Amino acid sequence: MAVAWYRQSLDARVHHEGARAGLVALLGVAGCEASASETLAVAYRANDEWPLLLEIVEHRAPRRPTRRARLRSCWRPRRSRVTARTIPRGPSDS
Repeated sequence: MAVAWYRQSLDARVHHEGARAGLVALLGVAGCEASASETLAVAYRANDEWPLLLEIVEHRAPRRPTRRARLRSCWRPRRSRVTARTIPRGPSDS
């Protein structure tokens, strides 16, 4: 139940410190670890916070035999974030 409330807080404000701290605390609670780590992973990916994502790898794939296997199981390719701002304007775009 607590994970759902924290998820709602992060949906409203992805940098919500209280929600993030609460979810980190729930990583050590049996039965909450998987949903808390997935919720944190979504928030960290949305903000390109890769070092923080790496900190929770152990919680996201605890049954994998090696750290490399855990990292591989958590990796998901992302779509490129190409926007009009990242594409250089040419002479015909003036």
